Amino acid sequence: EIRKLDGYFMEHGENVDLFVYIKQHHDIQDLAILALIFCPDFTEKDGFIYLSELYSPETVDQWYEKLNNYSEVQRIVNHIHLDDFLTYSESADDEIYSTFLNLCVKIKACWTGILLVKFPALKFQVTLEYDSDGYDPVITFFQV
Repeated sequence: EIRKLDGYFMEHGENVDLFVYIKQHHDIQDLAILALIFCPDFTEKDGFIYLSELYSPETVDQWYEKLNNYSEVQRIVNHIHLDDFLTYSESADDEIYSTFLNLCVKIKACWTGILLVKFPALKFQVTLEYDSDGYDPVITFFQV
């Protein structure tokens, strides 16, 4: 459940649905921006796949010099701290925090699926990890 959406439905009755809500509150650019999170663009370098938004040849080369392992370089270069752009407070109530965690899991599922579809010959691991207190979710992917 999403409290904001439930409240909208209660306020407007049976004549609205998810699609009406989206049309009334978001434009095509909002949705295109969100699509970049759920279905990101990718860049390939030397047979390895990176998030286009985070990729730079210099960064990859610098990490490879240190690690000498492209999968480890991918793990670092492709990582995103989800709470850097998903706003919630650690003091948020359980329902909001649960919605946040559910969104993180859905992003991981989307990344897993899009990588499988775009690169069927490659095998990836998509991870979603949290700090010891259960906060600061970090998502990344790398080839295995």
